[in-house]
Amino acid sequence: MARTNEEILRDMLDRQPATPPEIDRQQRNPQPLDQDEPQQRQRQRRRNYGGLYELLMGKGALLSLLGLVGYAWYVGASFTLQAFTSWGYAIAAWGLAAWLIPGVISLIETGTMLLRSRHPTLWLLWLIVVGIDAYTTAAGILDQYTGHVVLGVAIAPNPSGWFLTMIVGLGFALGPEPIARVLIGELAK
Repeated sequence: MARTNEEILRDMLDRQPATPPEIDRQQRNPQPLDQDEPQQRQRQRRRNYGGLYELLMGKGALLSLLGLVGYAWYVGASFTLQAFTSWGYAIAAWGLAAWLIPGVISLIETGTMLLRSRHPTLWLLWLIVVGIDAYTTAAGILDQYTGHVVLGVAIAPNPSGWFLTMIVGLGFALGPEPIARVLIGELAK
């Protein structure tokens, strides 16, 4: 007795499992046939070279950016030390130890942000240290550039001069450390 196509299809569908069987990963993504092996080796060598090139260029760019951020920190720290000198402190007599002042300020600023403290007193102290950092940086800028025109703006110890230099001081106070942290994290990857 001959079966119809409809009966054969119904019989086949009845035998199918409710969920499709798990397909092996290699079956889903079959590897190309190795017909032209020397050409594949050549491509692989180029890929390896490209990976090394990209790695070196990426790390070089990160190191360059880290150098620029380090220089920005140095400039801000120099203005801070300039302010202390202009206020009559004998900072020059301290030699390299004078750099402990901006270094400790940076440690407090960065450490408080890293700890993400939930204690309000620590954040209040952080705000005070950031304020001192911005103020001393602004004072150092005013001391060094009063009477000069920088980027078309005359620097003077008046309210607008203080406002402008305080904004720049905040940039020097809050900018370099978090950016350096991100760059160092990227370098470590």
